[in-house]
Amino acid sequence: MQTTRALNSLKALFPPIHQPLPLDKREAQRLLDRLNASFRSQLDAEYGWSAPRPAVSQNLTKSPTVAASSSAAPSPASQSHGSLRSTDRHVHAILDNPLFLPTGSAPAPSGPISTVDAHKAIFEKAVSRGLMTVPRALGFLMLIRSEVEKARDAKAFSKLAIVNDLRPVGTAKLVVQWLRSSGQENGLAFLAHKGFRLLLMEFMAAEGLDDVVFAWLERVVDPAEPETLASAARLLQEFMNKKAQLHDLELAYTAFFRAEAMVRERKWPLSLLRMPWRAVSLNTTVFSAAHKPPPGQLFDAFVALGRAVPIVPFQGIDFPHLSLYHPAEPSSQLAREFLSSEERWLKYSTSNIPGIPRFQQLGVDTIRHLIKTNEPQEASRLWDMLRRYFSVGLYTRHSTAHDFAVAV
Repeated sequence: MQTTRALNSLKALFPPIHQPLPLDKREAQRLLDRLNASFRSQLDAEYGWSAPRPAVSQNLTKSPTVAASSSAAPSPASQSHGSLRSTDRHVHAILDNPLFLPTGSAPAPSGPISTVDAHKAIFEKAVSRGLMTVPRALGFLMLIRSEVEKARDAKAFSKLAIVNDLRPVGTAKLVVQWLRSSGQENGLAFLAHKGFRLLLMEFMAAEGLDDVVFAWLERVVDPAEPETLASAARLLQEFMNKKAQLHDLELAYTAFFRAEAMVRERKWPLSLLRMPWRAVSLNTTVFSAAHKPPPGQLFDAFVALGRAVPIVPFQGIDFPHLSLYHPAEPSSQLAREFLSSEERWLKYSTSNIPGIPRFQQLGVDTIRHLIKTNEPQEASRLWDMLRRYFSVGLYTRHSTAHDFAVAV
């Protein structure tokens, strides 16, 4: 078939097309470097550089709101990438997301794999296939926690709560990545699942994912719907209950002050801080043996803030107890004044009101402090009061206040 004159004229308008010559290794590397540089500059333009975070316990003033602008202490995982730019963390988040894990592409492990790692591998595979749901994610969290409990039982007895052993596992990070990649984080409907929420808060508190929790907390509250404040209070309480069980109490104090800053900035009721404050107070006093004390400045600011927050009905006992556990200047003066009321002893010993174990513990701790400060007469008086009003259990096995203080 002969070509027409019109077709020949059309071909003349365009230059001849030649296939590009294959690139050698050097040219290919140069092209790859240019693409990487272009991608990096684009990410820098979108995300910028990460600013260094200020220290938590510095520049505190005497006001209860001194630590309002403090941010949560970074987790071990975030510290390992502390020198990375925001763009680097963005790329890491993409590459680590199990949604982008090709099925069957992971190399076979060269050695024996732990049970925890096996559960995590199954979770990632289910996510990559789109099979993960909230109930299944709850089952995954329960399995991981069970394995950690088994490992604890195999070791010597530990005073620390289990949340401290969940820190190196990295489970919460996997679950949060799934919530984001699946779009469930957009609506926060998964927070309505109580069992899943409670367990996830424990893992997130352990792994230091405070930023994520506080972002959720802010989104939960709808100013047009006052009832959403109850949901926010519940979420904050559950998170702080677990945060306060960490060995280093400075982490709990820091998280609490961050919550206080958010509450004041958003003009939410201070009552949202009631139960979180009490959780930190209990772990500072009753469960002090399982914790590293907080810095003195944070402690003072925490106590001062507690006086501004409605802590009823137990606020009377918190402050005397906290004064016994001041990191730098413990004092028994407030505790002795609180325990000097005969009416109060009668009230706590003859009724079923909550707080009786705390009242007894306050008496025990006050006796121990008086023994240390060489005040045997006052210690003996309190010991007699304990034996008179609570004459069962531990208190009947020792004849003197000194023997009792040494035993406990």
